[in-house]
Amino acid sequence: MVEKVIPLIIAGGKGSRFWPLSRENCPKQFLSIDGGDSLLKRAFLRAQAIAVNAVPYIIAGEDQRELVCAALSGEEGNYQFIGEPFGNNTAVAVFWACKCLKEKEERGIVAVLPSDHQIPDQEGFAGTLKKAVEVADLKQSIVVIGVTPHYPATGYGYVERGRKEHLENDTYYHVHRFVEKPHREKARRYLKKGTYHWNCGMSVFPLSAIFDIFDRHLPSFGQKFADIGLYDQEGLARTYRESENVSFDVGILEKEKETYLVEAGFRWDDVGSYNSLGSLIRPDEQLNIVKGNHILKDVRNSVILTDNRLCAVIGMKDVVIAEDHGVLLICPRRRVEEIKEIVAALKDENQTYQ
Repeated sequence: MVEKVIPLIIAGGKGSRFWPLSRENCPKQFLSIDGGDSLLKRAFLRAQAIAVNAVPYIIAGEDQRELVCAALSGEEGNYQFIGEPFGNNTAVAVFWACKCLKEKEERGIVAVLPSDHQIPDQEGFAGTLKKAVEVADLKQSIVVIGVTPHYPATGYGYVERGRKEHLENDTYYHVHRFVEKPHREKARRYLKKGTYHWNCGMSVFPLSAIFDIFDRHLPSFGQKFADIGLYDQEGLARTYRESENVSFDVGILEKEKETYLVEAGFRWDDVGSYNSLGSLIRPDEQLNIVKGNHILKDVRNSVILTDNRLCAVIGMKDVVIAEDHGVLLICPRRRVEEIKEIVAALKDENQTYQ
């Protein structure tokens, strides 16, 4: 039995593919998209259920501290907040968070979890993470969660599993390799082969081992952070600026040789774009995903989200219509990945709608 399990929720994302609902001042993870709890609150409740002798930690920008507090209102004392001076990708976020955990918790198994995914099966999630924790403790290495793909997705990275090993009456795998988001034909081959899993962004590792792993693959992090104390805000901002902008997946996972995979025993959706909202909002008989005040006539397979204004739509299919606080987005569903280009253009022009 592992004595301490420390959930670490990465909550600093900007959610630009959900613009205009998701803005810099209130990104996707803080939204109540379906009228229920925010995605962050749901992630926190899942994390709370797997924590052992620790509370969940949440890392996000210092400018998002109030958003975190609002999303977790009533949970004061049940989590710890770790602030970043600004976002600089997930490798530095994980390293800084683990440095803080080393000071506060000393030891334990860390479970890195996204803040904005939809996982309706709490029991399956808890069982999978328990198994991953046991493997991480046994192997003193990183364990990733792999989701069995059910269609040839091109929007996710993949993990190819290797040799099988046994843990009591269960199994886990060596990781053979990580691969970036594939084109459609390659994704079809991955699906057919049956040894590839979606990389859902969850990893589990011993706190005592992660610093040696960083020293092997991103040695400058340990050097730059060596003299940074927990409350040295000026030094932390300087070190963040000097640190390599790289994801944890690319900087660490893809380079580390001894990594393991546990298959996810739960349904999962990253809620990565408007096309994913079917996991949160049940489509109607015409396959439309709708929320807000609307009148539809001959509309099919569309996403229509409004705030207080009436939205009337006639004779359209396969479109996204999203309206929020004075901004209206209309685009084909097949082009939702281009929304982040609009957000980038607004940022370049110093527009206020980002």
